[in-house]
Amino acid sequence: MTIGGALQEARDRLQAREGWRLDAEVLLCHVLGCRRIDLVTRSEEELDGEPSMRFAAALARRAAHEPVAYITGEREFYGRPFLVGPGVLIPRPETEALVDAVLSWAAGRAEGLRVLDIGTGSGAIALTLALEMPTADIWASDCSPNALDWAKRNACRLLAETFSSAHKIDSEGQTFFPRTGRSAQVHLVSGSCYAGIEGRFDVLVSNPPYLTDEEVREAMPDVRDWEPESALVARDAGLAVYREIIEALPERLAPGGLAAFEISDTVAGGVQDEARRAGFVCEMEDDLAGHKRVAVLRTPLE
Repeated sequence: MTIGGALQEARDRLQAREGWRLDAEVLLCHVLGCRRIDLVTRSEEELDGEPSMRFAAALARRAAHEPVAYITGEREFYGRPFLVGPGVLIPRPETEALVDAVLSWAAGRAEGLRVLDIGTGSGAIALTLALEMPTADIWASDCSPNALDWAKRNACRLLAETFSSAHKIDSEGQTFFPRTGRSAQVHLVSGSCYAGIEGRFDVLVSNPPYLTDEEVREAMPDVRDWEPESALVARDAGLAVYREIIEALPERLAPGGLAAFEISDTVAGGVQDEARRAGFVCEMEDDLAGHKRVAVLRTPLE
């Protein structure tokens, strides 16, 4: 069978559901180690032997609704490849707006900003900020040992100038990545919310769980049946984690600092109410689809 024929057969394996061709092309590129554009010029090339078996196995996993990122073991975020797998939330393109909000605020400000990412997951937000803000002191926490392991793998991959032991363990048992010439200093902390982390921060950023039980039941099987529920669902109509973070924000955010959260239309009003109760000015930013996506909190002092 040719490469072009294999892609056509993938249509039946994936039941021609929305996005089937993109999924098939990404999986085939993963098997062949090529770019999607190369599939056009190689369409008449034979696909047999081990590559054919690997592609068939990948299609079978996708037909069972396993996310493509888990099958390939990678998802791009802010132009960089992040390792992902079962047990960690897959980075989404819409979360890049959260990074944009922080970078826009930080532009032109003093160097050496102290940044905290709560619920870091794969480390996508924290490590992107570390690479975009090389003078910053970045702290990132997660209560999931599995997720934190993925963050460590990505830190080793993206921050280390060599793949020898780039990280250290400090006196508190936290994983510490010293500053390099192209990235910030990064601390990865095991714990919920602020646990194990002292002091105030110039920037606090978080993409917390915010789906309700009903929303996750209605989600695509790719999400509902595969990604970790603890990274998706929160109590109190999706507001529980926001409330925990924001209630402590007056003692944790430095004067004139910025807090930025990923949100949805469902939780936007509740997050705004929590922010006002804690004494913060709260602004909402929409994504390209017109949905509420980022909540930006500032103290009235700024």
